[in-house]
Amino acid sequence: MAAAAFVLAPAAAAQAADVGDGSLDCNSGEICFSQHEWHEGGRKHFWYNAIHTDLDFHTGYPLMDEASWVWVRDTRCGIYLYDYRTGFDHSLWLPTGGGSQALSQRSASHTSSGTWNDVNNEHKRCSSQL
Repeated sequence: MAAAAFVLAPAAAAQAADVGDGSLDCNSGEICFSQHEWHEGGRKHFWYNAIHTDLDFHTGYPLMDEASWVWVRDTRCGIYLYDYRTGFDHSLWLPTGGGSQALSQRSASHTSSGTWNDVNNEHKRCSSQL
């Protein structure tokens, strides 16, 4: 059992430190969030799944519920972006291959009610919807 915990710890640490390829450019294979629309302002890039709690843009500004833009450049699959506000629990599917999506209030609506309005609690790649 202890060996299993040891094997999982490095993978968890790698994903917690996930910054894509380290460049501010959104490069092939990455999942990229930006603080403002059109890839402006703070940026945070990923290779893996992530819960956005306690993560920051490269500028130090919090990522969770503050991203206005996401760009999926993952070459293998798309992502689900999750909104866990009370009464919502919705997801947004973003396909692979460079699709980008504004998450600002004026441009991305939930199918039932409300808007994304920068909401981004978690993303999962290559996964089925919750």
